[in-house]
Parts: sequence; C-alpha cells; structure tokens
Amino acid sequence: MYKNLLILFVLLHVLGDFYLQTDTISEKKIFKYKYVVLHSILYAAVFCVGTILIWSMQIAIAVFVLSVLHFLIDSVKYLYSKYDNSVSESIVYCTDQWIHILSLIITVIIFKYCNYNIAVLPEAKSFLSIFTDNGMTALRWSCIILIVCKPANITIKKILSQYKPGSKDGSSDKTIKNVGAFIGTLERMIIVLLLSVNQYAAIGLVLTAKSVARYDKISKEPPFAEYYLLGTLLSTLLVILTYLLLCK
Repeated sequence: MYKNLLILFVLLHVLGDFYLQTDTISEKKIFKYKYVVLHSILYAAVFCVGTILIWSMQIAIAVFVLSVLHFLIDSVKYLYSKYDNSVSESIVYCTDQWIHILSLIITVIIFKYCNYNIAVLPEAKSFLSIFTDNGMTALRWSCIILIVCKPANITIKKILSQYKPGSKDGSSDKTIKNVGAFIGTLERMIIVLLLSVNQYAAIGLVLTAKSVARYDKISKEPPFAEYYLLGTLLSTLLVILTYLLLCK
C-alpha cells in the first residue's frame, strides 16, 4: 500500500516538475523569482488534484508539506544559480532531483511508521478497472511511461552537457539534438516493452540498429563516438532502473 503511495507521489512529481513546467518557465525561473513561485503553485495544484481520490487529513498535510518543501528547494536553487555558478549544471540538476525524491520517500516512510490508513474510493477502483484488472498496475505503467519520455530526455541532456563535443556546424548540432531526443524516447519505450515480455536479447538489436544509423560519424569522430556511447548507456540505464524500481 505504501509503495503504491510512493509511486503515486513520484508520478505527481514527474507531472508537476517536468510536464507542467514549460521550457519558458524553466528558463525564466533561473533569473526571475516570480516564475519559481508560479512553478510551485502549479506543482501544488498537481498534488491536490492527483490525491483527491485518497483525500484525508493526513494526505492533505503531506501535500502541503511536499509543496512547501518543493518551493523552498527551488528557492535555494534559484539563489544559488543567481549568486554562485561554481558547480556544474548537471550536478545542480541531479542534486535538486535527488532531494525532491528523497522528500517523497521520507514522507511515505512517516506514513508507514505512523500507520496512517490510505483508502481509495470505490468509484475510483471501478474507474481504474476499465483499463486493467489491477488499478495499481495502471498507476505503475503510467509512471514508467512518463518517466522514460520527457524527464529522461532532460536528465540525459543535463548530464551530457559537459561532455558534448564541439562542432563546426551549429545548425547540424541542433538537428542532431532534436532528432536524437525523439529517437531516444522511442528507444526507451521499445526497451520497456521488451522488458515487460522478457525479451532481453532483443534489446541488443534495438541498440545495434541505432548504432548502425550513426556508424559513419562514429567511425570518423572519436569524441562523438564516446559522447554517443555515453548517451546510449545512460539512456539504457535509466529505463532499466525505472522498470526494475517500479515493476519489481
């Protein structure tokens, strides 16, 4: 029960921190504090709506605390980015996300320790049964699919930003970046499907097909080959970890 609550919180975090945070908000909240406030309000709204079917006094307190913590964490990140840029963007991003996830985990641990009851309305169970016999299965798969798309793309981009090799043609880089993100999303979706049916060997074929398409550039540009390999391995690691943590 408490694991399902954690998965729900992670799902709502992904929606609020990635999908409802547009590129405009993400860029402007670095320099303008009002966008930090706007993002925090949207984040809190997602948690309020997402937990309405299991609403209780304990859930209300948890939503309030998580929303305030998110606001405080983003405020600290804003102040740090404004007055100190000594740490790389990838470290700041990873630290920020780990603190957010840790706050979700601690909240669920408190729920379990205090033995708070979590009940889903009968109407909600009937609604979820339309899609699957087990509503929690739908919750897990929704979380997996959402994570391996936009959040995974952003995470990979942030981590690899410091390793990206230079290019003489800026326009070419832009094309590769956009197409690469879309290919990466499709690749992770296919890997998830293969993992779900225990076709582990087929994952190698997917990665091979992707490498063949870039073989010419990989063979001629060693820096790009290393960058490409790092991105592929990181993408694969993210999707496998997400699947194992949420489905096993």
